[in-house]
Amino acid sequence: MKLLSFFITNALITLIYCSFLIQSNFAMAASQSKNKQKQRIEQQAVEYVQSLFPTPELGELSYQAVPLDRRIKIKPCDSQLQLSIPGNATLSKRTTVLVRCPAVKSWNLYVQIKITKLVPVVVARVSLNTGMVIDHTNVTVMLKDSNQIRGRTLQQPTLLFGAKTSRHISAGQPVTLRQVCLVCKGDNVTIIAKIKGLSIKTSGIAQQNGSLGDNIAILNARSKKRVDARVVAVNKVQINL
Repeated sequence: MKLLSFFITNALITLIYCSFLIQSNFAMAASQSKNKQKQRIEQQAVEYVQSLFPTPELGELSYQAVPLDRRIKIKPCDSQLQLSIPGNATLSKRTTVLVRCPAVKSWNLYVQIKITKLVPVVVARVSLNTGMVIDHTNVTVMLKDSNQIRGRTLQQPTLLFGAKTSRHISAGQPVTLRQVCLVCKGDNVTIIAKIKGLSIKTSGIAQQNGSLGDNIAILNARSKKRVDARVVAVNKVQINL
């Protein structure tokens, strides 16, 4: 009798355990199905906003949907979803998309899309200490969030080859023109004088540091006169007469 009671008790425990597992699996499957439905809606919203933006001439745009609240319950929609930008909303860094199910039992929800403009900029491959010469081994071009870029940067690293760092630049950090000198104090430079379409070259010595576009003092090596010239390249300055 005790043996029979043992088997019955264990059978009941096994049955309850199996029932619990089945219910858990059903709940997990239902949760996964709901998550996939939300992910599909988020992806549709991303693709809709992406279709409204023209491809930028420089760089690219990155789109990311803000995940829908887990507490939102979305009913299946028998019709094709309709997407739009509601009201007077405009396309901006964070755009709201209205997603509407036009079925008999219709529903609406809103999906927020974050838009990031990525632009190519010259960045340091490695940590650069003050006074280091820039070349192809220590800089490269990467896409960076335009909102996080401060100062004047370049897209072509070759314009910086031969320049020297005027301050420390961390690895991965964009290289700004304020952090380098294309002409450094004491450097021998080429002076290009523009006179009515003609170019005359002479040599000089930089009296101060200068980056691209800066006007700096140069000592003419021949006349020994100081002139103000604009930095146009590494160790090159220009004077318009």
